[in-house]
Amino acid sequence: MKIGSMMKRTKLRPMSAKMRDAMSEYREKKAIFFENHPTCPITGEIATDIHHICGRGKYLNEENTWIAISRKAHDAIHFGGQKLARECGLLQDGKSFSRDKINIEKAKELIVLHNI
Repeated sequence: MKIGSMMKRTKLRPMSAKMRDAMSEYREKKAIFFENHPTCPITGEIATDIHHICGRGKYLNEENTWIAISRKAHDAIHFGGQKLARECGLLQDGKSFSRDKINIEKAKELIVLHNI
């Protein structure tokens, strides 16, 4: 590619009204969730991210599938070791979701093992 030449950009599809409404609801719920869960249970740092244990998709606004965590913990879950994150219940299938599967003490190993 020549210096100064422009790459062709693919236009993003516009957000549907349904998704726009869901995202608006999410932003409101997220602010309240952070007020009620200000600290990351894994690192003890200020919680800055919402981790969606069952993914965002249809569970976007299901607060019982959320955990407020620090950026460090979020990176460890997604980039440090997904196998361990599944073992400690931080990545789950929505069909078999249970908060009882979450093991915060084991989750702390993600931070140590991956030096994040």
